[in-house]
Order: sequence, then structure tokens, then C-alpha cells
Amino acid sequence: MLNHVLLLLCFLGFTAVSRPAVSAQTYFRPTNPYIRYTGRVDTRNALCTRFDWSYITIETVFEGTSCAVGLNAKHDIYNVFIDGEFSHRFATDSLNRRYTLASGLPDTLHHLLLTKRYETDRYITECTGIYLDSGRTLHPPPPRPKYRIEFIGASTLLGYGNESSKPKCDSVHNHSNTYYSYGPVAARLVGAECSILAITRRGLVRNYHSPFITSFRPFQYYYHTTLWNDTTGPKWNYRSWVPDVVVITLGTNDFSTRPYPPEALFANRLFAFTRELYRLYPGVHIVLLSPPVDPLCSRMSDFAEREQREGNRKISFLAYDRFPDWYRGCDWHPNVKAHRKIAEELAAHIRPQLKHGP
Repeated sequence: MLNHVLLLLCFLGFTAVSRPAVSAQTYFRPTNPYIRYTGRVDTRNALCTRFDWSYITIETVFEGTSCAVGLNAKHDIYNVFIDGEFSHRFATDSLNRRYTLASGLPDTLHHLLLTKRYETDRYITECTGIYLDSGRTLHPPPPRPKYRIEFIGASTLLGYGNESSKPKCDSVHNHSNTYYSYGPVAARLVGAECSILAITRRGLVRNYHSPFITSFRPFQYYYHTTLWNDTTGPKWNYRSWVPDVVVITLGTNDFSTRPYPPEALFANRLFAFTRELYRLYPGVHIVLLSPPVDPLCSRMSDFAEREQREGNRKISFLAYDRFPDWYRGCDWHPNVKAHRKIAEELAAHIRPQLKHGP
């Protein structure tokens, strides 16, 4: 019943944003084959694509001087790139609206990339289509990169507060940009596209500041969902996007406060999760990534060493280097400079697994 209601609301949202504008525009459904999404997106409704994970990207090539997008969203912020250059960011400020992405451009072909900057808790975004100058059309986006990387983690992977220059922030949401977190940056460095699956405060065993050694809904509870804010909705089709490498950065929240989960329990959960990944993605290489802080660093390193001793050559471990306090953003999370440093270390580690070195 919930899904039927959401689809009905989605349709109503489409009719709201598709009313005639002051100047005529050509409308394209969000499921048009020339509109490319990267990340987990629900495309069951031709009039409305739904998503909520951070760093969902929308990409196309369009003709003409202007471009707009229809969005039904709350509390989202997006980066807009036109022809490979950052143009601006914008925040959604109403339930149903058409947002201008570009105007006054030369009347030729242009490349559009729209990226979701950060996590949306309790809200699902709905894209209702693309609008161009009257009579103009879409063209196929450039070919996808050869390689794919899936990143799994929590707030740091999301770029939590990374655009801030100090630990105290008036708004974490306004200062966070997953585009410049180490995951997407590392992917761009090795010429790969990526999917970011991360939720703040979630751990592998124990969520942030839990009074117990285990939590009822750690990250794995959401992993199989297309929309993490709709766990009763459609499950993700793992055949639709198969990564060459999976990077797991979970664990910081498990050991952020006491009581710490026992070593055996943490290892067992990590073993179960990695085996699930191998089942879903046969032949995938898994990288365990950790900050240089114990006990997490030792737990992840020991696990990878045991796996390798037992013959698993499809797993490796990397602890990134420490960085100074002036490389910190909101709540002492790494800032953009620190993320770049981590990304460079991670890219050097991943390149041999991809047999690729741009």
C-alpha cells in the first residue's frame, strides 16, 4: 500500500511541475534513455525516478541554450556541472518545482552532470524530467568508464562537513559534499565510476553512541534496498551494476564510544558481510579501508591478514596516513584537503586491482 501511495504522489508531483511555463520548453521523461543515472535509482515509474542515497548522479548531453530539471525533494543540495566545469549549487526549497540548471549558453551541444551532495534522512527525492529549449533534444552521454567501484561506509565517506575550515559548523548539511569525498575523488583518479552506499552514524555491529555492544539496525540492514529510507520497497538488482572493487570503510562508529563490540563478534560480522559481497559479485576484490586509529585499524588489518593466510587473494587492507588537525572540517571530520590526500593513497592501492593506471 505504501508503494502505491508513493507512486500516486509521484505522479501528482509530475503534473504539478509539468504545467506550461512562461516560455515554451521541450519536456523529456526522467526514464529517457539519454538520461543516465549512476547509483541506486528506482525507475519503475516512467514519469518519476526516485532516489535517496548520497552522490546519485544525473548525466546527459543536451542541445540549446538552457536546461532545467523537475524535482520533488526536501532538504536536498545539488552540484551542477556544465561542459565539465562546476557551475553552481542549488538547494531544493519546495515539494514540486522546476529548477533551472543553465541558461544563456551558446546554442550548441552541452554536457550536464548533476550530483546529489549529501545524505537525505527520512526523505526520498523524485526526479520528474528534463526541460530544454523548445524544439531541442537530448543526445547520448559519453560512454561509461570501464571500471566500477562500490564504496560502503558512513559519515566520512559522505564528505561530512568537508567544505568547512573549522570543526564547529552552523550547518553540517550546507558544508558537506560527497563529490569531494575520498571515494568519488579516488574513482576519478583511476578512471572509474562509483556508487556510494553510506549512512551517517551506522556501523557494522554497533551504531554511533549505542549503549549496547550491538545495534538493531546496523548498516547491513539497509544494504539490499534500492532506497534506504524505504526498506519495504524494491530490493536492489545487483546484476544491473557490478563493481570491480568494493571498498568497505565501516567500523568507525562501532568504536567511536564504549562499549566496544568484542573482537570475535566484529570479525564474524565482517566475515559474513564480505561473504555476502563475494556471493553477489563473484570475483570482486574487497579493500578494507581504515583510519590509523585502534582498535579499528588492528581489527581490520588482522582480518585481512587471516583471510590472505587462508588463501583469499581477493582482499586487501589499507590504513590511510594521519593528517594534521588543520585538515579537519565539521566535528573533526576530514576536510576537502584531507579527503584528497586519502583518495590519492586509495587510488594507488586500487590501481593494481583494476590493472589500470591513468
